[in-house]
Amino acid sequence: MITNSNIYEKVNNDIKKIQETISITTDLSFLVSLIDTVPSPLYFKDNKGVYRYCNESFAEFFGKSKKDIIGKNVYELLIDSEAIVHKLIDNELLSEKGKELYEDKITYKDGSLHDVLFYKSSFVNDVDEIVGLVGLMVDITKQRKKEEKIEKLLKIKAAMLEINQIMLNVNNMEDLFEIILKKIVKIISASDYGTVFLNKNDKFYNIASVGYNDNLLNNFYLDKEKLFLYKSTDGKMDECKISNNIKGIKDLVFPKFEKENSEFYNISSVLSAPIIVDKELIAIINIDSIYNNIFDNHDLELMKLVKFQIEVAIKNFMLYEEVVNLSKYDKLTGVFSRRYLEEHVDHIVKKSSRYKEKFLFVVFDLNDLKIINDKYGHASGDKAINKFVKLINEVIRKSDIFARFGGDEFIGVFFESNKKLLNGKFIDLQKNIYKNCSEYSCNFSYGISEYPKDGETYEELFNSADKKMYKNKKKMKRKVK
Repeated sequence: MITNSNIYEKVNNDIKKIQETISITTDLSFLVSLIDTVPSPLYFKDNKGVYRYCNESFAEFFGKSKKDIIGKNVYELLIDSEAIVHKLIDNELLSEKGKELYEDKITYKDGSLHDVLFYKSSFVNDVDEIVGLVGLMVDITKQRKKEEKIEKLLKIKAAMLEINQIMLNVNNMEDLFEIILKKIVKIISASDYGTVFLNKNDKFYNIASVGYNDNLLNNFYLDKEKLFLYKSTDGKMDECKISNNIKGIKDLVFPKFEKENSEFYNISSVLSAPIIVDKELIAIINIDSIYNNIFDNHDLELMKLVKFQIEVAIKNFMLYEEVVNLSKYDKLTGVFSRRYLEEHVDHIVKKSSRYKEKFLFVVFDLNDLKIINDKYGHASGDKAINKFVKLINEVIRKSDIFARFGGDEFIGVFFESNKKLLNGKFIDLQKNIYKNCSEYSCNFSYGISEYPKDGETYEELFNSADKKMYKNKKKMKRKVK
């Protein structure tokens, strides 16, 4: 890695050689020849700040001839925003003997900005009068890009480690993608905005954004044929792509998102990445900018690396979600599992106790499921269980909890429910099943306990409801066809 001390030593030696040469000769042609042997851009200014000499490397850097530079000042060579800094430093060195080493960005001959180290030294004559200054430039753009790449790679590593750590606490893939998008926008510094589109049957729905007005993107989607990535990959959508002039792509429909102040987001460049897991296109991540030609191959390589890391993270999340679902939901019926119920009941009891709330706790038991299994087979028994679950789901609300306790037993937790009304619903349901029974249906018994009247713990509520369920069972007639 280049350091200021390395530059200082190298440049100081060059300056000393030039000063020693000038002190023993007044042959200007020799001085010019000497300066041209220095590979780095080097120049000499008089005490008016006018360029008097420069080497070929200096002229080459700006894409000019020596004749175009000599006799000009810094404002005639650089744009004003760049020239002002150099003018201030030059004035200091021309008024008081000294040396300066600093870094700045300078417009290169091709219009790009280069990172340059400047070493400047006051130049004095035999009587120690300042008659000008000598300056040397070292282009460190490549070194800086390497350093930036390493820095971004470290940021990617840190971001993915953070994502993997918080992944266990994320509730769904949309939230995970929102976290990922924010990290990417920070890593790719050229970006102003970002979006994630989730694939749902070849319609891509926006699920996360950075920089845009979120209200504009609610329920917004694009057909795959309208996506930039679709057009730029001939429909394959299998690799990262850059467009530094999105408006120039033929037949591309780019949505015009209006800002709150009635202006439009004027997007010009897009860096797009497909997120593919197990050969399935899961989502598209777009990094957007309002500037043309803002993304380069370095950004593309970074995005490819980020894409790979994201795909690993998403696959891990999907595997984790699958494991969680297996423990959260009953495989046969799709209702909550006993484990999930027991993990949450204590929390429900504590919350109800704190806010003085009531809830109803119900134990269900299917009557004579064993008879169906023995007479028609376990497949019919499974159908009977699912038919019962479907009927119960029709009379409960989404906010309620309905779980399979095991075998033919189920438990329901009902919030803000009237015990009398709920009891009436279950009686009507029992009558309906009795009238319309089949080989795939069996009736049920139930018992209702009320928090905190019948119990203040899960065990107390269960025991109370279980006893009432058996009383209800004695009243029920067996009816299995």
